[in-house]
Amino acid sequence: LKNRVTGAKNWRADGEAKQKAGKIPEAVASYRQSLKLLPDAALEEHVRILEGKQAEAGEKKASADKLWQEGTALLNQGRPSDALTKFKESQGYWSDATRTQYVADLESRRSRAVSLRERGAELQGQNRIQEAIIKYRESLSQWPDPALTAHIATLEGKLKQDADTAARKARAKQL
Repeated sequence: LKNRVTGAKNWRADGEAKQKAGKIPEAVASYRQSLKLLPDAALEEHVRILEGKQAEAGEKKASADKLWQEGTALLNQGRPSDALTKFKESQGYWSDATRTQYVADLESRRSRAVSLRERGAELQGQNRIQEAIIKYRESLSQWPDPALTAHIATLEGKLKQDADTAARKARAKQL
């Protein structure tokens, strides 16, 4: 009996050390070994609670992974804003340093794109259309936006039309 009690205490101490280290599955295994040697209702309840939390954490990670995959699909479809929303929602369930950094990088790209777009609008307001187009394109390199792409096409069409009109006037003047 003395050996069983000593063994149970050792397994329990091992489980406590592993739990403190965040190694919950290993801690549960050690606690279970302790319980085989010496039944303990309080320890059994503690193990049930740990297993419940572990199962809950697994479900949260699965939900987070599903949302992350949906975000990745949206990003691949050229819908970065929708993707970012999914990525952030995913982080509400579970996150790690890599995912957190990825979201921060996307937010930074979006912020740079907004700044470039605003600078492009300022240039356009000053009728510096070529320079505006350059800023708009830089913005698109950071964050896709079909509306901005269409706006650039409109501006380029207007520039071409203005150049054609100017060329006709210059020829007419020469005649």
